Amino acid sequence: MLILLLLLLLLLLLLLLLLLLLLLLLLLLLLLLPGIKRIFCTTTIF
Repeated sequence: MLILLLLLLLLLLLLLLLLLLLLLLLLLLLLLLPGIKRIFCTTTIF
């Protein structure tokens, strides 16, 4: 029983870490979107 509980806790921790990584990636995308749009606009204009 203890081993099963430990495995469940490890799985939950891994899921939380994955969620945090996804949130960080989303934040990075939101921060980089204006720069990417600017680069695309300048490249399409020229």
